[in-house]
Amino acid sequence: MRALALLACLLLAACTCAECDEERLPFHGHADTPDHLVAIVQHEAKFECTSGMYDLLSEETKKEHSRTAWRLAATHITVPDYDYKVVDIAEKGTYLAFFANPADENEGFAYYDYQEPGKKKLKLRLLLLRQGSPPEWRIAMVDQDEKIRAGDGRYWWFDR
Repeated sequence: MRALALLACLLLAACTCAECDEERLPFHGHADTPDHLVAIVQHEAKFECTSGMYDLLSEETKKEHSRTAWRLAATHITVPDYDYKVVDIAEKGTYLAFFANPADENEGFAYYDYQEPGKKKLKLRLLLLRQGSPPEWRIAMVDQDEKIRAGDGRYWWFDR
């Protein structure tokens, strides 16, 4: 019973502030372009709108992570070998550019730089997919990981 009460408190502690409301989000939360997606993610990371961040994940990523699990873990996920929190990169990272896959207009990479004082610089390549109806851009973490595990080096997370 105590565990259920603790879980309820944790879920309620996730930001439900006005800044997370759709009408306050950049572009009213519609990621019609990769640049719109980045602006929305930066806003949601800043205000810890973890439920809203979940809505911006690809279909495959949502299949692997439930909304509840995401809300509990999102602010604690770190990048291996860098010890940077993903939400910090999303909020404070420098978005450089998006490059579409010439073979598939519904896929491309967002490039980010991020560095904390005294730590090594991260050059991140993040797979984005256009999905849904109407189609909007989504963060494809699981999709990218699956392609890397299949041996496709073009999808590697970090620029070499």
